[in-house]
Amino acid sequence: MENPFHTREHYRSNHETEIVLHGRRADRRPACTQNVDRGDRPDPLTFDAATVPNVRGGHAPFLVSLGARLFGASLDNRLAQGQSADNSRFLARRAQLIASPQWRQMLAESWLSLIEDSSDKGAPVFSARVPPVRNRIIDAEARIREVVRALVSPMPTVRGVAMASSLLSDGSGPVYYHGCTVDLDAKLREVLARLDPVGS
Repeated sequence: MENPFHTREHYRSNHETEIVLHGRRADRRPACTQNVDRGDRPDPLTFDAATVPNVRGGHAPFLVSLGARLFGASLDNRLAQGQSADNSRFLARRAQLIASPQWRQMLAESWLSLIEDSSDKGAPVFSARVPPVRNRIIDAEARIREVVRALVSPMPTVRGVAMASSLLSDGSGPVYYHGCTVDLDAKLREVLARLDPVGS
Protein backbone atom coordinates (compact mmCIF):
# COMPACT_ATOMS: atom_id res chain seq x y z
CA MET A 1 0.00 0.00 0.00
CA GLU A 2 1.38 3.41 -0.92
CA ASN A 3 2.57 5.49 1.99
CA PRO A 4 0.59 8.79 1.90
CA PHE A 5 3.35 10.59 3.77
CA HIS A 6 5.90 9.54 1.14
CA THR A 7 3.56 10.71 -1.62
CA ARG A 8 3.17 14.14 -0.02
CA GLU A 9 6.92 14.46 0.48
CA HIS A 10 7.60 13.43 -3.16
CA TYR A 11 5.10 16.02 -4.44
CA ARG A 12 6.55 18.73 -2.20
CA SER A 13 10.07 17.93 -3.39
CA ASN A 14 9.07 18.20 -7.07
CA HIS A 15 7.12 21.39 -6.42
CA GLU A 16 10.01 23.00 -4.54
CA THR A 17 12.41 22.06 -7.38
CA GLU A 18 10.19 23.85 -9.87
CA ILE A 19 9.98 26.93 -7.62
CA VAL A 20 13.79 27.03 -7.41
CA LEU A 21 14.04 26.87 -11.20
CA HIS A 22 11.53 29.70 -11.58
CA GLY A 23 13.39 31.90 -9.12
CA ARG A 24 16.72 31.46 -10.89
CA ARG A 25 15.53 32.69 -14.28
CA ALA A 26 16.32 36.39 -13.94
CA ASP A 27 16.21 36.83 -17.68
CA ARG A 28 15.17 34.76 -20.66
CA ARG A 29 17.84 33.76 -23.16
CA PRO A 30 17.95 31.15 -25.95
CA ALA A 31 17.84 27.53 -24.90
CA CYS A 32 20.88 26.30 -22.96
CA THR A 33 22.86 29.55 -23.32
CA GLN A 34 22.16 31.44 -20.12
CA ASN A 35 24.68 31.36 -17.32
CA VAL A 36 23.76 30.05 -13.90
CA ASP A 37 25.42 31.73 -10.95
CA ARG A 38 27.10 29.11 -8.80
CA GLY A 39 25.79 30.68 -5.61
CA ASP A 40 22.19 30.39 -6.83
CA ARG A 41 22.30 26.73 -7.78
CA PRO A 42 20.51 24.08 -5.75
CA ASP A 43 22.66 21.37 -4.26
CA PRO A 44 24.52 19.51 -7.04
CA LEU A 45 22.49 16.67 -8.51
CA THR A 46 23.90 13.22 -8.99
CA PHE A 47 23.26 10.89 -11.91
CA ASP A 48 23.83 7.29 -12.79
CA ALA A 49 27.37 6.88 -14.09
CA ALA A 50 26.14 4.13 -16.40
CA THR A 51 24.21 6.70 -18.44
CA VAL A 52 27.28 8.87 -19.07
CA PRO A 53 30.04 7.35 -21.23
CA ASN A 54 33.68 8.21 -20.83
CA VAL A 55 35.54 9.97 -23.60
CA ARG A 56 38.12 7.56 -24.93
CA GLY A 57 41.61 8.45 -23.87
CA GLY A 58 40.68 10.30 -20.68
CA HIS A 59 39.98 14.03 -20.73
CA ALA A 60 38.44 15.33 -23.94
CA PRO A 61 40.86 17.36 -26.07
CA PHE A 62 39.95 20.98 -26.67
CA LEU A 63 38.85 20.40 -30.27
CA VAL A 64 36.56 17.55 -29.22
CA SER A 65 34.93 19.71 -26.54
CA LEU A 66 34.59 22.58 -29.00
CA GLY A 67 33.02 20.34 -31.62
CA ALA A 68 30.61 18.91 -29.06
CA ARG A 69 29.27 22.44 -28.57
CA LEU A 70 29.46 23.77 -32.12
CA PHE A 71 27.63 20.74 -33.54
CA GLY A 72 25.43 20.29 -30.49
CA ALA A 73 22.09 20.21 -32.33
CA SER A 74 23.27 17.56 -34.78
CA LEU A 75 24.86 15.46 -32.04
CA ASP A 76 21.76 15.75 -29.86
CA ASN A 77 19.65 14.51 -32.77
CA ARG A 78 21.89 11.48 -33.18
CA LEU A 79 21.77 10.70 -29.46
CA ALA A 80 17.99 11.24 -29.44
CA GLN A 81 17.65 8.69 -32.25
CA GLY A 82 19.43 6.11 -30.12
CA GLN A 83 22.96 6.20 -31.53
CA SER A 84 25.52 4.98 -29.03
CA ALA A 85 27.76 7.64 -27.51
CA ASP A 86 30.62 5.19 -28.03
CA ASN A 87 30.39 5.69 -31.80
CA SER A 88 32.60 8.78 -31.73
CA ARG A 89 34.50 10.99 -29.34
CA PHE A 90 32.20 13.89 -30.25
CA LEU A 91 29.10 11.93 -29.28
CA ALA A 92 30.75 10.76 -26.08
CA ARG A 93 31.74 14.29 -25.12
CA ARG A 94 28.30 15.65 -26.01
CA ALA A 95 26.69 12.97 -23.85
CA GLN A 96 28.88 13.97 -20.92
CA LEU A 97 28.01 17.62 -21.44
CA ILE A 98 24.23 17.29 -21.59
CA ALA A 99 24.14 14.81 -18.71
CA SER A 100 25.74 17.32 -16.32
CA PRO A 101 23.44 18.79 -13.64
CA GLN A 102 24.23 22.34 -14.79
CA TRP A 103 23.23 21.65 -18.39
CA ARG A 104 20.05 19.84 -17.39
CA GLN A 105 19.06 22.71 -15.11
CA MET A 106 19.52 25.22 -17.93
CA LEU A 107 17.51 23.01 -20.29
CA ALA A 108 14.73 22.73 -17.71
CA GLU A 109 14.71 26.53 -17.30
CA SER A 110 14.41 26.95 -21.06
CA TRP A 111 11.33 24.70 -21.11
CA LEU A 112 9.81 26.74 -18.30
CA SER A 113 10.50 29.89 -20.33
CA LEU A 114 8.20 28.54 -23.05
CA ILE A 115 5.32 28.56 -20.58
CA GLU A 116 6.16 32.12 -19.55
CA ASP A 117 6.47 33.25 -23.18
CA SER A 118 3.07 31.75 -23.95
CA SER A 119 1.31 33.47 -21.07
CA ASP A 120 -0.28 36.91 -21.18
CA LYS A 121 3.02 38.28 -19.90
CA GLY A 122 5.03 36.66 -22.66
CA ALA A 123 8.09 37.80 -24.56
CA PRO A 124 8.34 41.43 -25.75
CA VAL A 125 6.97 42.25 -29.21
CA PHE A 126 10.44 43.21 -30.45
CA SER A 127 12.44 40.09 -29.72
CA ALA A 128 15.02 38.12 -31.67
CA ARG A 129 13.63 34.89 -30.27
CA VAL A 130 11.29 32.73 -32.33
CA PRO A 131 7.97 32.65 -30.46
CA PRO A 132 6.50 29.27 -29.59
CA VAL A 133 3.09 28.14 -30.81
CA ARG A 134 1.23 29.61 -27.88
CA ASN A 135 -1.88 27.43 -27.80
CA ARG A 136 0.18 24.23 -28.01
CA ILE A 137 2.39 25.24 -25.10
CA ILE A 138 -0.62 26.22 -22.99
CA ASP A 139 -2.35 22.91 -23.76
CA ALA A 140 0.80 20.93 -22.94
CA GLU A 141 1.83 22.94 -19.86
CA ALA A 142 1.27 20.11 -17.38
CA ARG A 143 3.31 17.70 -19.52
CA ILE A 144 6.10 20.27 -19.93
CA ARG A 145 6.32 20.62 -16.15
CA GLU A 146 6.65 16.84 -15.89
CA VAL A 147 9.57 16.99 -18.32
CA VAL A 148 11.15 19.78 -16.27
CA ARG A 149 10.96 17.69 -13.10
CA ALA A 150 12.37 14.64 -14.91
CA LEU A 151 15.28 16.66 -16.32
CA VAL A 152 16.46 17.72 -12.86
CA SER A 153 15.86 14.32 -11.27
CA PRO A 154 18.96 12.43 -10.09
CA MET A 155 19.28 9.88 -12.91
CA PRO A 156 17.79 10.81 -16.29
CA THR A 157 19.15 9.01 -19.34
CA VAL A 158 21.39 10.70 -21.90
CA ARG A 159 18.99 9.78 -24.71
CA GLY A 160 16.06 11.34 -22.84
CA VAL A 161 17.96 14.58 -22.25
CA ALA A 162 19.01 14.66 -25.90
CA MET A 163 15.38 14.19 -26.97
CA ALA A 164 14.26 17.06 -24.74
CA SER A 165 17.01 19.27 -26.16
CA SER A 166 16.24 18.35 -29.78
CA LEU A 167 12.52 18.96 -29.39
CA LEU A 168 13.14 22.35 -27.82
CA SER A 169 15.56 23.51 -30.54
CA ASP A 170 13.69 22.13 -33.58
CA GLY A 171 12.42 25.16 -35.49
CA SER A 172 10.33 22.95 -37.77
CA GLY A 173 8.83 20.97 -34.90
CA PRO A 174 5.58 21.35 -32.95
CA VAL A 175 7.02 23.84 -30.44
CA TYR A 176 7.61 26.64 -32.97
CA TYR A 177 6.11 25.72 -36.35
CA HIS A 178 2.37 26.22 -36.78
CA GLY A 179 2.31 23.97 -39.83
CA CYS A 180 3.82 20.99 -38.00
CA THR A 181 1.29 18.18 -37.62
CA VAL A 182 3.22 16.32 -34.91
CA ASP A 183 1.34 16.18 -31.61
CA LEU A 184 3.38 18.02 -28.97
CA ASP A 185 1.87 16.17 -26.03
CA ALA A 186 2.69 12.83 -27.65
CA LYS A 187 6.31 13.92 -28.24
CA LEU A 188 6.60 15.04 -24.63
CA ARG A 189 5.31 11.66 -23.47
CA GLU A 190 8.04 10.00 -25.56
CA VAL A 191 10.64 12.25 -23.93
CA LEU A 192 9.34 11.39 -20.46
CA ALA A 193 9.46 7.67 -21.21
CA ARG A 194 13.09 7.94 -22.36
CA LEU A 195 14.16 10.14 -19.45
CA ASP A 196 13.21 7.40 -17.02
CA PRO A 197 16.24 5.09 -16.63
CA VAL A 198 13.98 2.25 -15.46
CA GLY A 199 11.47 2.45 -18.28
CA SER A 200 13.99 3.11 -21.07
